[in-house]
Amino acid sequence: MVQLGFVEKDNDTDFAVVRYLSDVNSGLTKDDIFDISAIVYPNPAGNQATVFYRLSKPQQMSVLLYNAQGETGRTYLSNVNIPEGLHEQKLDLSGLAPGVWYLTFLTDTGSQSLRIVKTE
Repeated sequence: MVQLGFVEKDNDTDFAVVRYLSDVNSGLTKDDIFDISAIVYPNPAGNQATVFYRLSKPQQMSVLLYNAQGETGRTYLSNVNIPEGLHEQKLDLSGLAPGVWYLTFLTDTGSQSLRIVKTE
């Protein structure tokens, strides 16, 4: 499987990632039912990553980072009204244990998670 993720700002493509995947969760998502498309870069990540996401309609949203045990590692947004369109959120991962983390978008229509691998 090949997946492509990109971010457009002011009609210019500022960022693109192409990956060949064989049953790997890449940190890319597009869910037409949930109204969010998102990409995390870099992934795997060190102490910082960035999530680019596009909302197809305004949402009240929280963005949290959970470890594999379901414990909250960070809260990036908490019940914030976000307009439709393209958004960018820096993710401070410093001080978190290396391993698999889940960046979770919570909205009034549901939740969606992206897998992030944190390196040392």
